[in-house]
Amino acid sequence: LTLAILVLIVVSSALALVPQSSRLLGWELLVLVVPVLVVTTWSQIAHRREKPDDPLFWHLARSAATAAATVPGSIAGLSLILHSGGGLYWLVPTALLGISGAVYSAWILLVKIVD
Repeated sequence: LTLAILVLIVVSSALALVPQSSRLLGWELLVLVVPVLVVTTWSQIAHRREKPDDPLFWHLARSAATAAATVPGSIAGLSLILHSGGGLYWLVPTALLGISGAVYSAWILLVKIVD
């Protein structure tokens, strides 16, 4: 999931550089973000069901780390399609929060491997 978020950030940033209509860019972002959002949400729910004894904070932190990029990315796509609500400005939190969430997830992975 961490790699999916990083790929999402790179591809959405690259798409924003292509000269095109804002509506088309909005649709491209939604086509890119929605599957990642669905897969990460499904993965978090499945993980919670498999390990119900894990602390709730652990599950919330994992969910927040993956949602950090997908939620603003979805808002960016919808905003561009509707021509209101900030548009490309939503790609800034998508990139910054997504990278932060990916670093957090990678750190957790590194710490868990050592244990």
